[in-house]
Amino acid sequence: MPRKAVKWILDSGATHHMTSQPDLLPVRVCAPDGAVVHIADGTTAEVTRRGACVAWLFGDGGSEATALLRTVLVVPSFTNNLLSVQRLTEDGWVIKFTSLGAELIRPTGDKVQTFTEPATGAPYVMLMSEHSRVIDIKGVSRRIGRGPVKATARVATEGVKRPGWAELADFWHKRLGHMGLTSLLTLSKDPAKMDDIHFDLAGPFEGNKDYKYAMQILDEWSRMIWTHPLPNKEASTVVTVFEAWARLLENLGHGTIKRLHCDHGGEFENHLFEEWARKNGIAWN
Repeated sequence: MPRKAVKWILDSGATHHMTSQPDLLPVRVCAPDGAVVHIADGTTAEVTRRGACVAWLFGDGGSEATALLRTVLVVPSFTNNLLSVQRLTEDGWVIKFTSLGAELIRPTGDKVQTFTEPATGAPYVMLMSEHSRVIDIKGVSRRIGRGPVKATARVATEGVKRPGWAELADFWHKRLGHMGLTSLLTLSKDPAKMDDIHFDLAGPFEGNKDYKYAMQILDEWSRMIWTHPLPNKEASTVVTVFEAWARLLENLGHGTIKRLHCDHGGEFENHLFEEWARKNGIAWN
């Protein structure tokens, strides 16, 4: 067993994998402000970061297997690392609890028999994370300014035979929806941030008397979609909400819009939108 492996307790009540040691995660992003986890005694603990890793699990009797831990929360106040039974089962693992602890069965059939803490009887495994990149769309876009197709190609061509990487490549292939050649060619053009913005209206909807419509805005660079509820589809309402969104993104450092794309429905063919686009030097397609 590697000396760098650390103890992770198997927790059937944890909704996420959790650790107080951010250095165990090669990929980390800040958690949303005010993020907390709720503890059984009614208290809460602050979550400062979240991340992911490819990990080796080492168990009793020399048993071992690899796992892709997709969402790990960093909780500084915790004294133990927790391996969530819920998250493992969502990824296809089977957990069998016995009088000797627990047996973790990977989707491929590999098995890991847990150790047992003498004092508490808690089942645990020793875990060592792989210090390599776990690809995420936003992170790659920020670091290299390219679409997720580049990240997928990198995963598919760099060491897929290494433990854990085959599952990672398969995960991203599924997450990108088995994209066709046309979509891949579009992604490979490497659009810049806020270069191309697509938007449209949807509705009317039932169930909320105050908001019957919704405006959807898509940034081609990040592939992010914003949905804004609207009380009506009047041109002035649509323009006001869109302007507020554009100012917010600019204030957050995302830059200014270069081109707008829409279906040119009646709600977008109005002098307010045309004047706003002209004043800001935005092309309309």
